[in-house]
Amino acid sequence: MNLLPPILSEILVFQVDVSNGIASTKTSAAKYSLKKDHAIILQEVNEGKSDRSKKKNGVAVVIITGNDVGSKEHEISGDEVFTKITENDNLLWTIHEENDNRRIDFIRKSSLGYEFNEIDNKKLYLGEVIVSHRTNIDTHLFLKEFYETKVNFNLVKKSKEFRAFFFDSLFDKIKLPVLIIFFVLLLINYLVFSSVKEKYEISEIAYNIQLQKNKQDTEISEKVNRLLGDYNKIQSYPLALMSDRIASYIPKDVRLTSITFFPERAHPVKGKAESITNNTIVIKGKAGIPGTILLLTQYLREDTLFKNVDIINIDNLKNNESYDFELRVTLWP
Repeated sequence: MNLLPPILSEILVFQVDVSNGIASTKTSAAKYSLKKDHAIILQEVNEGKSDRSKKKNGVAVVIITGNDVGSKEHEISGDEVFTKITENDNLLWTIHEENDNRRIDFIRKSSLGYEFNEIDNKKLYLGEVIVSHRTNIDTHLFLKEFYETKVNFNLVKKSKEFRAFFFDSLFDKIKLPVLIIFFVLLLINYLVFSSVKEKYEISEIAYNIQLQKNKQDTEISEKVNRLLGDYNKIQSYPLALMSDRIASYIPKDVRLTSITFFPERAHPVKGKAESITNNTIVIKGKAGIPGTILLLTQYLREDTLFKNVDIINIDNLKNNESYDFELRVTLWP
């Protein structure tokens, strides 16, 4: 099977009628079709509406008919007239063999100067020229034989013009599939990249969340360890004993409002605790006179259970009937 004809783009068919010294040309575009049982699709080219006849790097075939075409029957191989026709460079000729008859039809090239100049100007490869004094030529059959016998890959090697036409045709055939494949590859690449990017972003978010969680877990663990350490230190102090000892020293007119064991020191940022003071007791209360506060302080300082006792403040209320006070008792380590 010849694979070349289906690849080729349309070729130009010049059907020239030369009669009474006047040449009239009809230009058609021919296409070899595999879909229609290797048929030839032939469509006339309207010069005013189509630019197919103006294409470069094409293939042209010329069919010449008309009254000006000469014809000579030929039966003897050594016919001198027949030889003169075939060897004359100024003539175009075609040998026709029908049944047992053999004839040669011919015409002067000068009768078709315009048509051949047009082929040259368009850099067309002249694939075939048929000359016939008969007008009933089967154009489709002629073109089919041309495609199947004259068009082959050897022609690509031999003719520069045909080679250019072949590669132009091949490009026209493959450019749409290539563009589609390229578009599909771009689409696949976009989808894959989007999927990978989305998975990466999800992984990055999950990683950041895990980092944050690990940081929080570390902070919580450190805080728990610190609290456990402070708690273990607190256990070494006899809280019940200290409470009883403080209560035993309270004078008659002194009333305690609170006793805080191991208070938290205030952090510079409001609302947050800095650490636990595990060797301090804060005592708050009210007294009728400042002397009893000093007496309570003296009793506590004399107790060997406590390392030191400091008066933090003594505030006289506005009604002058009592004093608010705050003591800080420091324990032995």
